[in-house]
Amino acid sequence: MANTQNLMTPQELNARLTPEERSANARKAQKASAEAKRKKKDMRYFAQMVLDELVRDKKSGAEFPMRYALIKKVADTTLKKGDYNSMKALAQLAGELPKDTTNDVVINVNYNGVTKEAQEAIDEL
Repeated sequence: MANTQNLMTPQELNARLTPEERSANARKAQKASAEAKRKKKDMRYFAQMVLDELVRDKKSGAEFPMRYALIKKVADTTLKKGDYNSMKALAQLAGELPKDTTNDVVINVNYNGVTKEAQEAIDEL
């Protein structure tokens, strides 16, 4: 177990450092932050590339971007399972609902049957 009596807050630790040490730590933090931003930018770029790839529909033979296939899959899940999160995600994508404050769309598919929330939403229709 760690000895918590000797722990210092970041402010106490920073007060003990020299100005040179503080600036060196700031440079390290700035480099780490820039690297993290580059990685996030790369991930967004590659995700866009994947979503823009063309896929072929097995039934009709038509080609369309992957993003449309994913939206179709969410719609199919909504119709087949009555999943509340899928309904909400589809409505948000269509602009029918305002975005969440977190800007996250959660899609949880319940493969064991219709969830209670989904059943309530279906019953309200």
